[in-house]
Amino acid sequence: MTIGILLASTSAAVAETGDSSSSLDLSPTRFDAQPSAESSENTAKSGGREPFGSEGSQWLTVGTGVASDFESATDWNLHLAWSIFLVKDVEFALEGAGWYFNQPGDNTGGVSGSFLFRWHFVNTGAWSVYADAGIGLLGAFDEVPDGGTSFDFLPRLGVGLTRQISDDGTRLQVGLRWHHISNARINGDEDNPSRDGAMLYAGVMFPF
Repeated sequence: MTIGILLASTSAAVAETGDSSSSLDLSPTRFDAQPSAESSENTAKSGGREPFGSEGSQWLTVGTGVASDFESATDWNLHLAWSIFLVKDVEFALEGAGWYFNQPGDNTGGVSGSFLFRWHFVNTGAWSVYADAGIGLLGAFDEVPDGGTSFDFLPRLGVGLTRQISDDGTRLQVGLRWHHISNARINGDEDNPSRDGAMLYAGVMFPF
């Protein structure tokens, strides 16, 4: 009898509220432990590494370049650079290079050390387009340009692009920059011949 009264009371309460659901939701909640499609795609594009341009990522670049003043001088170099992304898409690099100068007067060689900042203002992961600027110091084995000094400054300003060429993240780099050599008048105005030209360069970038 008591059971019948309780059942009747329960049925009446349900009919009155018009809702047979409880205020306590005991349905299971779905938890997705899989990475998002976008995250998986970015990881795949970078060969399992962080996406290109990530803050703190480091690179080693080996390359060569040739510059011409479009008159009578041609400058060649082989260079090695270490770089790190200070923030996303902004790269700082230190570069060492060996040079050969085919110029009026005596041809000669030299070595240089430079630093530069590079902004990858377009970065799709597979491709990037950048602008860069920097300066270096040159020590030559003879006068560069002819009639100048064996110590010079190497300011630079240019643009370029990179392209991923392997699954481990290795990239091809190609660029064009303003190439300038002068001693900044450290020996006076009369002993400061300068050379301006365009330098085309290419390299291979290795992540580490």
